[in-house]
Amino acid sequence: MRLRDFGILFLLGSIWGASYLFIKVAVGVFPPATLVLGRVLIAGGLSWLILKLQGSGLPRDRRDWVSFAGTGLLNGALPYTLITWGEQFVDTGVAAILIASSPIFTVIFAQFFLPDERLNVSKAVGILLGFVGVAALVGPDALLGARNSLLGDVAIVAASVSYGAAFIWTRLRMRRVAPMQATTGQLLMATLYILPIALIVDRPWTLDLAPTTETLTAVLALLALAIVGTSLAYLLYYWLVKQVGATQTSLVTYISPFTSIVWGALLLGERLTASDFVGFALILAGLAVINGLAARRPAAKRM
Repeated sequence: MRLRDFGILFLLGSIWGASYLFIKVAVGVFPPATLVLGRVLIAGGLSWLILKLQGSGLPRDRRDWVSFAGTGLLNGALPYTLITWGEQFVDTGVAAILIASSPIFTVIFAQFFLPDERLNVSKAVGILLGFVGVAALVGPDALLGARNSLLGDVAIVAASVSYGAAFIWTRLRMRRVAPMQATTGQLLMATLYILPIALIVDRPWTLDLAPTTETLTAVLALLALAIVGTSLAYLLYYWLVKQVGATQTSLVTYISPFTSIVWGALLLGERLTASDFVGFALILAGLAVINGLAARRPAAKRM
């Protein structure tokens, strides 16, 4: 990976690390589905406007919109909603660490959908380490019901599964679509998914958005989440997938937990427990095994 590519990868990881902070702040005012709707609606509209200013537009081929439908669900509406709901009960750093397990699930899904990604002993070891890490993060206290965060943990792990599946879908279906088109199509489809849920469940027109400091902070967090953490982030994501491949792009999961922990500690006063650090170390060890193997594969087999 060239220095420029690594710099963009680090930028993407830093943005996604900060996104957990934006969610934590905004979900104190906006219900989860409404927050996700605002996120994808603003980000999708901005991406569409950029396309127009570039003199381009969205593809009209039905196959491309089927691809957008998949990414809009697996890489958008579903994980966004699960993470946003889960962060009502889970600290930002823990959420980011749990999401770091997504490449583990990518490897599992690859066994069924990618003939050149078959399971072997080393990959099995990496998967096992990752799952032990997730179990350490959830912790025995949560499983015994002593922590209120259990359902939040489960929701965020489910989002990690969705992201794992999204990596496979992106590799199979998004090869020929330009990064800005992929970003815009994904966000527009995510908007269609979450719109009826937000209207039925949250009834956002009933929200009390009196002009207080908390409300203003939440609105700014939502705008930052939509513009920087979503529209810009996915433009960088799809650009990296095309430049260096899905495997190398998935290394962003090494970066975003660290930056999320830093943001949470500096701005929200969050602190991680010993089990959180143990879980993170185990997940990173599993990812190191899997990505180390991937790096030794011939470049032609990468996306």
